[in-house]
Amino acid sequence: MTAPTRGDAPAPEPSRAGHVLRLERRFAAPRSVVWAAWTDPAALVAWFSPGFVDTRAVELDLRPGGGYRFEMRAPMTGETFFVDGEIREVEPPRRLVMTWRPGAHEPGSEICETLVTVELADRGLECDLTLTQELFPSRAARDEHRAGWEYCLEQLAAFLHAALLSG
Repeated sequence: MTAPTRGDAPAPEPSRAGHVLRLERRFAAPRSVVWAAWTDPAALVAWFSPGFVDTRAVELDLRPGGGYRFEMRAPMTGETFFVDGEIREVEPPRRLVMTWRPGAHEPGSEICETLVTVELADRGLECDLTLTQELFPSRAARDEHRAGWEYCLEQLAAFLHAALLSG
């Protein structure tokens, strides 16, 4: 195979299956507490913030075939937007699989449905979380989500710490 020369079209991106985001964290909280933080709408409102937005409300029908909807607001602009999806798998307290459909986005970003899997491994008084988001249309779309998820997981750690202190 030869390298492209001037005038050749760029090589197409690999299939969507190749654009996977995977994040792993250990939380100083039991798995049951971390599971509750992911599955209780009031808890999600308290910690789920991808950085530049605040989550204002969460609707959640936690069963396979059920759905969810996050209402988010960007404080700097006042813009309100939504993320929704379908719950695909629920295995308390270890696994949650859902589609992810943003309803509004930053200029220039790509909107598409992706698949998010949250897996929790029991470590006694701690919990290992693996978050996988797949089926991105491009590396750029995947990378755009990385920062948001990393910030969310930082917020989750702070929420769990506060919950355990008050608990």
